[in-house]
Amino acid sequence: MRDVNRFFAALALAFLSILVLFASPITNVSVNEKHDLRAEAQALLRQCNEMVNLTAPDGPPFRLHASVQATDELGQPIQGTYLLCWASLDRYRQEMNFPGYSAVSVADGHTIWKKRTLPYVPLFDWRTLTAIQSPQQALLAPIESVKSINRITQDGVELTCLQTEVLQWFERKVCLDVNAAVPVLTEDRQLGSRIEFSKFMLLGYHPFHRFPREIRYSLWGKLRVTIDVDQIDLLGKEDPAWLIPPSGARAWPMCGKYIHPEPLHPLSTHDDTLTHRPYDTTDSPMNITYYTRVDEHGTTLDFRLLDWHGNGLAAKGLQDQLGHMQYNPATCDGTPVEAEVVRTLTITKFAP
Repeated sequence: MRDVNRFFAALALAFLSILVLFASPITNVSVNEKHDLRAEAQALLRQCNEMVNLTAPDGPPFRLHASVQATDELGQPIQGTYLLCWASLDRYRQEMNFPGYSAVSVADGHTIWKKRTLPYVPLFDWRTLTAIQSPQQALLAPIESVKSINRITQDGVELTCLQTEVLQWFERKVCLDVNAAVPVLTEDRQLGSRIEFSKFMLLGYHPFHRFPREIRYSLWGKLRVTIDVDQIDLLGKEDPAWLIPPSGARAWPMCGKYIHPEPLHPLSTHDDTLTHRPYDTTDSPMNITYYTRVDEHGTTLDFRLLDWHGNGLAAKGLQDQLGHMQYNPATCDGTPVEAEVVRTLTITKFAP
């Protein structure tokens, strides 16, 4: 369950996807220098998040409306709209509308009400939310190291570019506008993602806070989502009509502490389907994006393979495993609950 209580929070652990071009690795770096790099990078990311944080606790209620251009499951272009009416973490309304598809989420302070016209979360829905959340950058994870911090000039704008890695596999880069402390471009080598931010607007309730009018989200060199923020209206108070759930909406618990479901056992790559032709992912790992619904006992109720990049044969081979996987169930304040999850799984090497 993508708990929208954490809306606009840092892009979650599944991604580690925030990277930039033009940074070169630093070699022969001392322990103290590495510590200083990490402290500087973390400070830059925190400052960036403060500047683009629409949902800061001291911010006023607002209404954000955006036009969205995306691609459907067949790669065909579709146009839609996105709406967020925000009062606080536990009081908001979120709507998405595309041809033949709509989704509404309402948090009324006690319950999250959800209604979709499809029984699962389609790829364009998930990508749109990923893009709209992406100005907030993930802070450094404990095992994430900083390879370099470079200052460059691009199109006349001074940028600070960070390059980080986790276990020499998951690399991310992020470039920030030096003067405005806002993100300009992020990339992730493993996920093949590139997100560009432009045309920043001042938010009005703070002299420096701003948000991009345009967000462009590409995967493996192909533009997948373009978001044009039409308007952000700051309001004196919330509109009670925001919190009226749509007819037929399903109630989901609102959690103080939510833990996602996690597989009980790792995926096996020793299946004949996968190992009769070993797949070396040194240069290009395989990514699988899937939707799954897991009940409070950890049993998979629904599974949809949404997208993959790399070895399609291997993706099909893993589909059956993922569709019947047993999980440690999600918990809401310590109580097991049913959950919906959209994940991108990165496989770096199949066993021979």
